[in-house]
Amino acid sequence: MIKVNVNRLKESKEIVAIEMTGHADYAESGKDLVCAGASTVIFGMINAISLHIDQLPHIEEEDDGGYLYYSLPVDLSDEDHRDVQLLAEALLTQFTTLEESYTEFIQIKNSWR
Repeated sequence: MIKVNVNRLKESKEIVAIEMTGHADYAESGKDLVCAGASTVIFGMINAISLHIDQLPHIEEEDDGGYLYYSLPVDLSDEDHRDVQLLAEALLTQFTTLEESYTEFIQIKNSWR
């Protein structure tokens, strides 16, 4: 199962990091639609944010693809900060859509700092 942990600030509810662990095991490697969907969604968001703010992303990941940790950028202008949060919330909406269709293969939770 893919587990997505969305780290948020308690007071503002802003997303500060996203951690994705595990494998969907929906189908064999190379044919797993849930894994492909989750990977496409998260890397699309990371790329969109990086292009928008012109910064390289801070990503920790494992070679086997079973772990990814992305810290959202800090020290942004108010406008860029708002845009980054909007992109992160859009990612969460996409993950939620995947979770609703494939509940046995992907799980999303929020954690608070």
